[in-house]
Amino acid sequence: MATLTISTSDLQKMLNTENSDVVLLTKREYKELLEKIKIADEILKGRDDFAHYNAETIEAIEECERILKDPTVKGYNSIEELKEALEND
Repeated sequence: MATLTISTSDLQKMLNTENSDVVLLTKREYKELLEKIKIADEILKGRDDFAHYNAETIEAIEECERILKDPTVKGYNSIEELKEALEND
């Protein structure tokens, strides 16, 4: 069996190219990255919902949902159809 020996610096040069999907990190950089990921994860877990809406927005969302479920509300399939309905109204 043949053994290939390559220095760490040569390996880093080969992998740290713009076309490479591999990123080499030092132990310190790796630990810093993990810490940043951990902090971001804790921030996101602490939120009930990523987006918080005010009362007016919630009311508008609920109105939209009611309209979508109501079969008596006229809908339009295109802007042209809507314009025509408005002009004839």
